[in-house]
Amino acid sequence: MPSPTYTALLGVVSSYTGAEKAKGLIDRQIEKGGANEDTLDKSHIKQLGVRISDCASLYIDDKRKQDECAKKIQSLAN
Repeated sequence: MPSPTYTALLGVVSSYTGAEKAKGLIDRQIEKGGANEDTLDKSHIKQLGVRISDCASLYIDDKRKQDECAKKIQSLAN
């Protein structure tokens, strides 16, 4: 069962990129950080948040929305 942090992260990123892209990019990045959808927690977001934001920004055309997405991702680490 996905962790609450994973579910929240997926919700944020998918609102900008769509669900399929969001799941793929998040899963690839958290795997590199030694986590999975069941074990992802705030400490992983602190560690991987910038990387996930950067990957998501590849699918977001508007710079303002890229920044907004990045801020929302970082807020999940708090």
